Amino acid sequence: MPSLLQRLKKRKLFQWALAYLAGAWLIFQGIEVLAEPWNLSEAVQRSIHVLLGIGFLVTLVLAWYHGEKGRQRASGVELLILAGILVIAGAAVALLGRGSQDRSAGEYEAPSGTLDEMSIAVLPFANRSELQADEYFTDGMHDEILTRLFEIGALSVRGRTSVMQYRDSPKNARDIGRELNARYLLEGGVQRAGGTVRINLQLVDAATDEHVWAKTYDRQLTVENLLNVQGEVALQVADALGAKLTAGETEGIEARPTDDLEAYDLYLRGKEFYLRPGYLVENLRSAERMFDQAVERDPSFALGHAWLSMVHSMVYWFRYDQTDERQRRARLSADRALDLDPELADAHLALGTYYYYGLRDYDSALEALSRAEQRRPGDSEVRTTRGAIYRRQGKWKEAIAALEQAAALDPRNVDIVWELGDTHRFLRRY
Repeated sequence: MPSLLQRLKKRKLFQWALAYLAGAWLIFQGIEVLAEPWNLSEAVQRSIHVLLGIGFLVTLVLAWYHGEKGRQRASGVELLILAGILVIAGAAVALLGRGSQDRSAGEYEAPSGTLDEMSIAVLPFANRSELQADEYFTDGMHDEILTRLFEIGALSVRGRTSVMQYRDSPKNARDIGRELNARYLLEGGVQRAGGTVRINLQLVDAATDEHVWAKTYDRQLTVENLLNVQGEVALQVADALGAKLTAGETEGIEARPTDDLEAYDLYLRGKEFYLRPGYLVENLRSAERMFDQAVERDPSFALGHAWLSMVHSMVYWFRYDQTDERQRRARLSADRALDLDPELADAHLALGTYYYYGLRDYDSALEALSRAEQRRPGDSEVRTTRGAIYRRQGKWKEAIAALEQAAALDPRNVDIVWELGDTHRFLRRY
């Protein structure tokens, strides 16, 4: 007796279905290949899938009536069945398309680009010392003042990567303000000579090019004076802009992380190496050496321990030394910083970096980053790291929100823009 497969092969229903499934499989493969270059949205792809499924039902109906029953012309019943199938298919496609659009609109809303009246960009300070080697000191003063402004929640402060692009820029205040979406610009210079330092600063309204505030600080070169000037600048700029500070913000800005001038100088040198683009191994090694010497001179230097921890995490992350010992040192330094100053934003950032880069413990990393953000709400780096972690967790909505916030604070940071664009690409939001 002929087998079941042999009997089925003689029936037109089986032959039609097999031919249709083979064609549908080819179409599915084509969609996968062409979706990205042709910018096919999720709604279009789902619609094609639904139509292919409905088409299979249509094929079975036609094969049955015209193959198995031997009819050559469609009857009224057949036409009604086909019409009903097509109506259902059309409704399904419309609902899927609308649902996809609704989800996209609900998950993401582009920023309005409205200028924040409390927004400020701290442009790179000019090095007015006779020695080019003092560049690290000038950049260090700039970065420390910028960091203190990050701690003021009422201000919207532009990130370091964006503002550093305007070193020696010929552009006027209006153009720079427009490119950074910042209402105010803080600019000035630093001169270190012998045992004294002069820091002169001015706050400019980028929209009108009017000077809002200006001051020159002449101090003896002690760590106490340097830290006091940084705090004074942050507080006086906030006052000039009408920003209200909380008691915790004022306390954080006025904090003195060390009393050792040489330890503080080593810390500034270490940060200069760490913040160089690319995280090259030779720069990270130099930063590690500077931070090590800083905390050796002053073991109670919490800020030095925090940055030493971040160097260890970076060395591990980039596989320059991916060992258990490197992980251990990153954790020990972060814990030491937190023991010395439980409220230090840098210490919580260091701990979060350790959990993320060292252990891939995303929940613990997010918890530490949340503590850092409470003390430093204006820091784009915290939001960027948070967005990267959300993306690894598959939390796309949260990742986009965090990266959008980071991009608003650091609008000319190409790394943030790249990460944001890549996230949209993963979701096929071309």
